Amino acid sequence: MSQSDVGSLFEQGRAALKSRRVDDAIELFRKALTLEPQHAESLESLASALYVKGDFPAAAEYFARLADLLPTQPRFNVNLGAVLNRMGNHKQAEAALRKVLQRDPRNSDAYYNLGITYRKSNQTNLAISAYREAVRLNPQMAEAYYNLGNIYADLKNHTLAAMNFRKALESRPDFDKASLGLAQAEKLMESARQAISPFGRLAPPPNQVVVPTTSRELSEDEREEDRRKIYRLAEQIEQLAETAISYLQDTLEPRLMEIQKTVAGGRGRNLAIGRAGADFREAVEEWSNLRRQLRRKVLELRAHEELIATPDVAI
Repeated sequence: MSQSDVGSLFEQGRAALKSRRVDDAIELFRKALTLEPQHAESLESLASALYVKGDFPAAAEYFARLADLLPTQPRFNVNLGAVLNRMGNHKQAEAALRKVLQRDPRNSDAYYNLGITYRKSNQTNLAISAYREAVRLNPQMAEAYYNLGNIYADLKNHTLAAMNFRKALESRPDFDKASLGLAQAEKLMESARQAISPFGRLAPPPNQVVVPTTSRELSEDEREEDRRKIYRLAEQIEQLAETAISYLQDTLEPRLMEIQKTVAGGRGRNLAIGRAGADFREAVEEWSNLRRQLRRKVLELRAHEELIATPDVAI
């Protein structure tokens, strides 16, 4: 059989895959590869079809073969990393994705899949860093913003969760999961604003005897829990500070520069100035939310330290 036979089988396989006849597509791609074992297009399409079918080990095998066959093509190791993540082989996934970044440090897809790797490995800070690098390189990557929103939601940082869900929707207005995430984050933000501070002091009813206070030593378990709480608060403050600095650099400064350029423009600039001003006001409002969130966390840390130093009520 000739080269044209290989091409014909490949095209038939593509048509079958497009029609969601996955098993037929797999059979056709395999036939093409019996004629030309290193036919890269058939190898890649077969790997993709196996992934769609859910045969992840076989898909990983073919993506690995392609990565060896064409080492200058980063997408094969990116896809290999994605498949390995689905299999739960996160260390191997990280190794494949690191190979991509050694050759192509600006590959946003590699950073996105690294975010999944680290999230699944419970390395939350590394996951945040990977997703943030992905959206820095590709500001339209709605899925990365969505995953960041979910991470911050899990961390109870509803302001940053809402901010990232909004960015996901800016890139993909029909992103239903991001809409649901944003609605939930905004609901929790509103609940937090209305909540009574846990460090407030309630006045006793009239004529009730106020019990004198005494101090007691904390147990080792309580001290350990206290250390964990302070560590978590400090970690959240650090993340918020990093996000605030990044927001200044990536959003506020470019918005301000846009206003300056628009003001310096010629005729017909009024509408453009209005749009730029509206964008800047929106960015300032988001920045104010970040500042308030950071201030609340700092106050919470101080209040916790004061609470530990306050004598307990004797029961």
